Amino acid sequence: AVFPLSAMLGQINVEMFCTFDAALPKLVCGDPNWCKQIVSGLVSKSIKFTKEREIQLMVSLLASTCSHLEVEMSVRDGGKGMGTKGKKPLSAPPTKNISIC
Repeated sequence: AVFPLSAMLGQINVEMFCTFDAALPKLVCGDPNWCKQIVSGLVSKSIKFTKEREIQLMVSLLASTCSHLEVEMSVRDGGKGMGTKGKKPLSAPPTKNISIC
């Protein structure tokens, strides 16, 4: 999901790093298109507002059972961010069942 965005990264002075929690299983079953949409949305917004420094995509395991995972995907960037004025609270984070194969 990140590689199509690499062309955008080449146009600005930004490095991209991906960090995956070592506790994540090597293989999971789920909706790859949904995951691509989430990652692409997070990273493309960071690219849009970060003109230099770095962007880091982090995937963390929050919880797991024998058949399901709870995963957090987040992005940290060098952009100036939003001020608190006019900032609206986020709705509930998107969720999707991801199964361990």
